[in-house]
Amino acid sequence: MRYVELKSIWQEDLSGLNGAALSRVYFERAVDILRPRSVDASLYSNWGVIDLDRARELIGCGRSVLYKNQGIRAIIDHLQQRDLEQKPAMEDDVPSNVIQFPIERARKPSRYEIGKIVVADVVVPLAGGVERVYTIPTLFWTGCIDEQVSDYLRAKAIAKKSPRTLYEYAKILRAFRRFCRERNIAWNEVTDQVLTAYRVWKQNQKVQTRRCNTIVGVIFQFYVWAEKQGLLRSYVQLGELHEYPIELQNHPFALTSKKFTRKDGEEIRVSTVATDDNDNHPNRHTPTEKERKRVHATEAGPQGERNSLLYAWAEDTGARSFEVLQVTVAQLPTRQQLDRVFSGLLTWSITVFRKGNRVGKLYPSADLLRRTLDFIDNERNDVVERCTALDRFVSGKLFITPRGTPLTASALCGLARLAFKRARVEGSYHRLRAARAHKEVEAALDTVDVGDVEVGPETLWKHSILMRAADILDHRSTRSLEHYLNDLINSRVQKSAASKLHLVQSALNEKERALIAMERRIDAKLKLMQTIPALGEYLRTGTVQEASRNDLQKLKDLSDEIQAFAAPLLEAV
Repeated sequence: MRYVELKSIWQEDLSGLNGAALSRVYFERAVDILRPRSVDASLYSNWGVIDLDRARELIGCGRSVLYKNQGIRAIIDHLQQRDLEQKPAMEDDVPSNVIQFPIERARKPSRYEIGKIVVADVVVPLAGGVERVYTIPTLFWTGCIDEQVSDYLRAKAIAKKSPRTLYEYAKILRAFRRFCRERNIAWNEVTDQVLTAYRVWKQNQKVQTRRCNTIVGVIFQFYVWAEKQGLLRSYVQLGELHEYPIELQNHPFALTSKKFTRKDGEEIRVSTVATDDNDNHPNRHTPTEKERKRVHATEAGPQGERNSLLYAWAEDTGARSFEVLQVTVAQLPTRQQLDRVFSGLLTWSITVFRKGNRVGKLYPSADLLRRTLDFIDNERNDVVERCTALDRFVSGKLFITPRGTPLTASALCGLARLAFKRARVEGSYHRLRAARAHKEVEAALDTVDVGDVEVGPETLWKHSILMRAADILDHRSTRSLEHYLNDLINSRVQKSAASKLHLVQSALNEKERALIAMERRIDAKLKLMQTIPALGEYLRTGTVQEASRNDLQKLKDLSDEIQAFAAPLLEAV
């Protein structure tokens, strides 16, 4: 339906209009409603302020239209400005015993007033013409740099903290410094009482206790660094009181600390403000097999196979989102190497950087690798050809956007959240990787149940089972020598019934998803074939009267492609 075919701009059915025509209808509706003020008094919630939700209801559009439609935005801005200018003319209607105060519209604060983080790459030349690049975030306020916080972040960058971790530190310290600045508390006047007030303030914002402890820990480590650098003196407690000289054993430290043993056995100092969160670890839902299938089934369209494959990598390898996005096309096997993986003669691994810049490996299954190579030859190759035709650079990463740029972790998490919501499943992308740990723990328990592992207090078998899951998910171990017991469990798990069942189930899932991907590709080819005039004539009449050589060649090429698709389809079945 075209705009000229509309009976009225107020008719209910606008589904046949394109974007430009729909925008024009909304604008004309806004002209009718917003121009004369006497039309609907409820449109104005306060003096000089238009209720956007009410305007949206009257126009019959979405709220985003009020911002994207330039004509509607101009009308709203004009009305609000006109009403503010007309306000003094109505002061005669106000009783004489009422004191009038000027009403000022709130000004949006500058980014520098609330703290702006600027990330820059600093190149340091080394001997022999070698250069080292440091990614350093810097915190700015209006007219100045937060010197102490920025120096701390620079020191952590030089100590090889990952840029991702540094940016998280910067956001935590910016929020705390903003809290202090609003209360006129200097950075070197922070005490345990200030930290406690900030922790309570965060908890009142429904921040979980575990996250509050993380925030307090980052702030406390910043002050520990300041104490060690000499920026503060006898301000932060860095050890037990009896370890200090006699004159400092009764010293009232502004920031006190206590000893804490990490999971890997290292002893560190933490703030006494941190609270016990033993009761704040609810069991997060791990999606079941049926729920994960529903998540995969929600993905459709041009990027459906890419998104489904992203979820499969998390399920199969237990990798984090940023680890999966590190995988490049060059790290994948060739078809000949994949045959050796299927035959068991070759184990394929992919090296990635894990948390803390630690180097780790992902071990994708043979079925996942085959499906990934199919994706490269089809959906990803279409993106590469389109970008090449437009003279755009295409990233070598496995998962890219339609513009050829690498897919970001935030975009991936957003896609997963939407898929989980559509599938009515609780969780996010992070919970997909927990499915792998759940399978391994179940397989290990099956190994113990059948008597393959001696069960006794000296073997610590329960702890070894948990350690196996921790290794897969790249979590820190509790003791450095317990990996021997973990290796014992690993050798038994390979022979367990549950392990074999999961391998079969995983292979069936990948074959099922490969079939779905193949159906998508065949449907796309069939739609393309229907656009060829010679084929349309054949479907109508059963004969081809005037087919050009080019049309016949296209038909032959498409027929060959469909036959090529059908071969692996039959093989997978």
